Amino acid sequence: MKCNVLKTVKLKTSQGKLELQQGQVVALHNDIAIRLINEGRIVPIGKVTYKIYSKILDDYLWIAATKEELQELVNEGTDDVIYSQGEILRMIDEGVPKEGLKAIHRVKKFFPGSSVEDISDENRN
Repeated sequence: MKCNVLKTVKLKTSQGKLELQQGQVVALHNDIAIRLINEGRIVPIGKVTYKIYSKILDDYLWIAATKEELQELVNEGTDDVIYSQGEILRMIDEGVPKEGLKAIHRVKKFFPGSSVEDISDENRN
């Protein structure tokens, strides 16, 4: 993914340490880029959206790098549910079970453009 560096970033690579400077344009592996985007250290250049099929949800969905891109897809009239990469990472970090994912998906389908702000489970301690 091609990105613009907003803040100095220090990375460890197989070739050693790498320092990215503010204003630099770099191409990064998606996993690293997504983490740095969520930390506010880089921004993607160009539109970064993906349409995927989820076996768990038995449905197509979009993943957008930013909330702005999510809103663009909503404004374009996309019928599929749209998640920001931040929402996806939050659900992974929280360990949301399959049934929870299905419930969230149903809500997002009913309310296009809605976002996952908090995840809680009354049964979890």
